[in-house]
Amino acid sequence: MNGAAVRGLAVGTEFHDTTAAVVAVCRDTDARLHDQLRCDTAVPTLHAAVTALDDIEAEPAQKRAAVLDVALDLHTSVRPPD
Repeated sequence: MNGAAVRGLAVGTEFHDTTAAVVAVCRDTDARLHDQLRCDTAVPTLHAAVTALDDIEAEPAQKRAAVLDVALDLHTSVRPPD
């Protein structure tokens, strides 16, 4: 099933709406476009990383730390507007 098909399902709509709400809280609309994109990708990165870590051997605490670290790298690389 591709992304367009999933978006048409109730679960796809709910995931999109929830993600959009969280991103809206984090995004600085006055920031540069590149920085807004970094913020927008940080939230779905958390979801993707948690899913990817299902197949990687590590302690749960190590997995949580790794996911948070990667997402924060994306989010905190945002620079002030020029």
